[in-house]
Amino acid sequence: MGIRIEPYTSEEQAAAARAFNQRLRARNQTEYLLSERPPIPEPADSAIHNHFYLVREDDAVRGGFLLAAFPAEFGDGQTTTALNAREPLSEALIDPQYALLGLRILKFMEQQGPHLFALGMGSESRPFPRLLKSARWSLRQVPFLFRVVRSRRFLLQLRTLRTTPARRMLANAAAFTGAGKAGIALLQCRAAVAALSLSGLSLEPVRAWGDWVDELWEQCRRDCSFAVSRDLRNVRELYPLDDRNRGYAVRHHGRPVGWISARLSHLREHKYFGDLQVATLMDGMALAGFERGSVALASRALTREGADLLVTNQSHERWVAAFRGAGYLGGPSNYILALSKRLAADIATQPGGFARMHFTRGDSDGRGNL
Repeated sequence: MGIRIEPYTSEEQAAAARAFNQRLRARNQTEYLLSERPPIPEPADSAIHNHFYLVREDDAVRGGFLLAAFPAEFGDGQTTTALNAREPLSEALIDPQYALLGLRILKFMEQQGPHLFALGMGSESRPFPRLLKSARWSLRQVPFLFRVVRSRRFLLQLRTLRTTPARRMLANAAAFTGAGKAGIALLQCRAAVAALSLSGLSLEPVRAWGDWVDELWEQCRRDCSFAVSRDLRNVRELYPLDDRNRGYAVRHHGRPVGWISARLSHLREHKYFGDLQVATLMDGMALAGFERGSVALASRALTREGADLLVTNQSHERWVAAFRGAGYLGGPSNYILALSKRLAADIATQPGGFARMHFTRGDSDGRGNL
């Protein structure tokens, strides 16, 4: 029968997906696996739609992937459906005879719509980014920015500082002598471009996103050359509020001027962050000139809640400047953005081009994974 790609909907398919996972586990390929249950469909009125697919060869599953469909807009007001291509899995991980399966999957993805993007992916050296680059997609790093809150815990827990005995010794010395705290404070002070006035600004936790989110989006949308829509309907689905996920409204003399979404994670033996409490500032939208104040106030609130480290990934030049202005430092980014040929070409024609496209961790599975 050959290779075919089909929507993932049934228990019969799930049994074949479990067999696929078992083959991967037997070869110690366990970082990514297929869902072993049929995906639950979203409500009919959902703004975001996840389309799960399996790659079949006769009765066997040979791979799978997800296309997440988001309402999106260009700076000139043109609307579109943006498809987030989540990293596909294939039998090629354990059997070289399926080496071309990734290309087959990519061609199928590109047939579903012109405006596709992939986000995250870990490194440009991984198989999926390499495949996208060979297909002439546009690849770039989404800047990673961070602010250290509790220097001693940071120095004792950050894995990259403890990969060799010499590094561990230096990190320990910096942590226990106070030199690390002083050095980090100096770096973060230098990162702040100017004294920050918060006069008239206030921050309040959000228990439910309100109509003011729509009002802000109407005023901010043209500042983005391209963005997944940050209207109320989308924000509610992207950032549900619960014990881990925070929402903050920023007001200027009582008027809503911005919002920030964040997640506070109590990590345990994390491959990068050890046992740190990490606050990820997922996303934000603000009127021009209020971005930096929004970041500063949300950062203070997350610090009070116990965060050891504040992190974010931002593509829009105005938000990168806002975080740097609030004392965040830049670090190596493993958060890779890939744009399909058509999407890259259409963004390039917009005012601000690539510098003003708005991508954050909220536009992919970065909402749930560091």
